Amino acid sequence: MAGKRLLQAATVAKKAVESEVTKALEAVVDMDKSLKEDLKSFKDEIKGGIRDVIDKSGVNDLDTLVKSDLGRLRERIKGLRDKVKNEIGDDSNIVRQQLRDLEGAKSTLHKLASKIGPESIVALTAGLDTKFTDVIQQPLKKLIDDVNTAIGALGEKFDKPDTNTFESIFEHIRDKVGAIKGRPKVGRSNGSGLDGIVSEVKGLARAFVPGSGQNGFKARVGGWLEGVIGNGTKSKPGLQAVNTLLAEYQNAAKGGGHDEQALRDQVKNHIMAALNSQIGAAQGKIGAVKEGIKENLTAIVSACEEFVSKLDEKITKTEIERFAPAIAGQIQGWGTRQLLHTYNNVSDLRSAVKYILVALCAGVNQVATEIRVLGNNTFGTILDKIKPIVDKLHNHLDLATQKSATFQPSPAQAVDGKLEDVKSEVKGLEDTFKQKVKKELQEDVNKLDGAVRDFDT
Repeated sequence: MAGKRLLQAATVAKKAVESEVTKALEAVVDMDKSLKEDLKSFKDEIKGGIRDVIDKSGVNDLDTLVKSDLGRLRERIKGLRDKVKNEIGDDSNIVRQQLRDLEGAKSTLHKLASKIGPESIVALTAGLDTKFTDVIQQPLKKLIDDVNTAIGALGEKFDKPDTNTFESIFEHIRDKVGAIKGRPKVGRSNGSGLDGIVSEVKGLARAFVPGSGQNGFKARVGGWLEGVIGNGTKSKPGLQAVNTLLAEYQNAAKGGGHDEQALRDQVKNHIMAALNSQIGAAQGKIGAVKEGIKENLTAIVSACEEFVSKLDEKITKTEIERFAPAIAGQIQGWGTRQLLHTYNNVSDLRSAVKYILVALCAGVNQVATEIRVLGNNTFGTILDKIKPIVDKLHNHLDLATQKSATFQPSPAQAVDGKLEDVKSEVKGLEDTFKQKVKKELQEDVNKLDGAVRDFDT
């Protein structure tokens, strides 16, 4: 029973559902139909609204209006053009001044671009060659010629041919400075110039310094003594004031089998032995050869003055009466040993020794004075200042004219070479100007006239 009731209930429910679905579908169909009708009505209303707007705005008549407006615009532009071209020049020409300015500029441009007229760019460009030659090349050439003339004139001052380059001038100056510089004395070869003077002064100083076979100040005293008493040579005959006092003793020596020089040697040796302390004091003033002229001469003067000072003390009025007889006694002793009876009379021998000592002192003093005045005060200082300058100058000139082993030019040759390069460059300036400057400019200028004509049209 229950199953039957359930089936019945299901059947009733199904039919109820089917009925409701059918109603819903019918409602949808009615809705679609109504919607389509509404859309068609809305579309028709939109079309009507658009047409109404078009009619009211006059769009349909727009082409006619545009044509009319363009026509009026054209007439106005034409009128403006006529006004611009108005040649009357009244106030109706709104750009009269601007046109006049433009016309003036155009006229100037035509003059500049034209091939006619001295002020045209074409004419001015054509005159560039002359301007370049007159204003640039010729002045440069003149300056170079002036330099060459100055070099030549400088060379003529040296009274030597072919001194027309810096190299030849420098070489000439170097040779002249080299002659002033000179060369030192070497062996028997005499020196020259400043170096010769320096070497001679060094040689003189060396003669006062012991060693090297010179025997120092002692040997110099021996030489001065020979100058007073003679040494048997023509170069040193001695003083007659002394030799006349020694004549009797010299004759006695000859008679005893001795030559004339034997007595002189005795006089010299005994006087030098008596002056040993004076010689030592003088030697203490000069112990080495210096580099400078003044230094060496100063040392020699100092040694001589020291010797004179010490000797002068021994030949004053009282001292000489003891000093000279003592020396004469030594010489007399030699004669006695040689059995020379004349030597028993020593009066003239003592006088001779006195004269010799005085003459020696005066002679050495004169040497010191002359070296001090002439050598030290006058040319010694000057030469010491000049020599390094001359040496430096000569060295620089040597470097300036010295040819390199690597075939590089000397500085003087380099200067001459640069001057030649400048001359060559100036000669080639005209071609360089024509090829690298004027050519392109000329090409552009040649196009200028046509460009202006194109602008006019």
